[in-house]
Amino acid sequence: MAKYKSADIRNIVLCGHSGSGKTMLAEAMLFKAKAVTRLGSVDDGTTVSDYEQEEKERKHSLAASILHCTYDSREFRIIDTPGGTDFIGGMVSGLEGADLAVICVNASKGVELMARKAWDYAGDMGLGRMVAITRMDGENVNYEELVANIQSVFGAKCVPFTIPDGEGATFKGVTRVMAEDAHGEEVDRRKQVITENAVECDDTLMERYLEGGEVTHDEVLDVMQRAICDGSIIPVFALAAEKDIGVEDIMHGIAEWGTTPLMAKRKGYLKGEEADLVVSEDGPLCAQVFKIVSDPHVGKLSYFRIFSGSIKAKDSAYGSTNDKQEKFTQIAIPQGEKRDDVDDAIAGDIVAVAKIESLHVGTTVYGKGCDFRLKDIPFPTPMTGLAITAKSRNDEQKIGINLNRLCEEDPTFIFERNEMTGEQVIRGIAQTHLDVMLSRLKHRFHLEVNT
Repeated sequence: MAKYKSADIRNIVLCGHSGSGKTMLAEAMLFKAKAVTRLGSVDDGTTVSDYEQEEKERKHSLAASILHCTYDSREFRIIDTPGGTDFIGGMVSGLEGADLAVICVNASKGVELMARKAWDYAGDMGLGRMVAITRMDGENVNYEELVANIQSVFGAKCVPFTIPDGEGATFKGVTRVMAEDAHGEEVDRRKQVITENAVECDDTLMERYLEGGEVTHDEVLDVMQRAICDGSIIPVFALAAEKDIGVEDIMHGIAEWGTTPLMAKRKGYLKGEEADLVVSEDGPLCAQVFKIVSDPHVGKLSYFRIFSGSIKAKDSAYGSTNDKQEKFTQIAIPQGEKRDDVDDAIAGDIVAVAKIESLHVGTTVYGKGCDFRLKDIPFPTPMTGLAITAKSRNDEQKIGINLNRLCEEDPTFIFERNEMTGEQVIRGIAQTHLDVMLSRLKHRFHLEVNT
């Protein structure tokens, strides 16, 4: 069996606008946890997360990427998501695999569009939330104005958990507000606000606090995880990932207080009736596919998050698409493009399986005795279309087969035939989205089209 328990797992998704430093934060976390031996670079195309050719060329994440590491006796599952509006599907699918959303905000730009969208999606899914102010060493940084901006957009429950030492070029460190040995006027002021927000999740503490009684430091720490899960408090951390400043502090916060798989809130259907998922480590398997990759060498790879129960290599389970029983010969924990085979996986784990054609994005994977089916993932509707034809007549049949493979990967990408004109049409979120999908068609399957 696994050497850790579900309560030890931290499934976090990094969300935010393009350029908000998500990929470098993920890379810095891996480096801090010694899962990699050197810090990669987005500009150099050497990060674990951005491994596709199109990502290296464009220097942006274009799909959700799953990473893992062990830090402070916690099993981190990090989902790095795209920040471009054209690739919102990758962000939505990444959120589905997580319990805690870390909303990244570029210190030089403040809250941007995709950070707002991520905030709303995470709230609707019932995820715990934190805010990471990234690139604190950038130009034109004003920390107090940033905090005010975050609070004006996301609400007053967003409270700093670290205090920066300097900003911009002078940023050189942070102070943890909730560290027992942290003192000073600003620390005490921030602690007071944290206490006021945290006790809202506990009626006994709240009543005592309102009556002027003492709430101890340890009592606040004891309810912090529940307060974050319930949204009573949203921790805000300041950092500069490339310089390894503040990274350990947000990892400490996630390890100590991050929402666990046992606190997962998911809605679905129990014997056809709407219901909330009841998480059980020992119950029957209940999982959901949230990412598909069509690899020309390995074949179809399905990534799913286990919400309840467990699975072992060579076990059989069912997929809700057609309720067909499948044998899961091998299961693996993803590390970007690579995968580490494991013997078993438990509630909270994110695993990949190969060559099971009946699995699709949104499919509930379930074991015998599980009558719960998770709701479909709420992807936006693609609205931009292009008519296409194969450049080579010999490729006409191959084009349809491989475009359908890309459609399986990305539910915001559609390939269809217009019944009135007879044209083959692709649809996506916007033009850049379509350009990337056609680039994948060319690089992966060596197929080109006229548009």
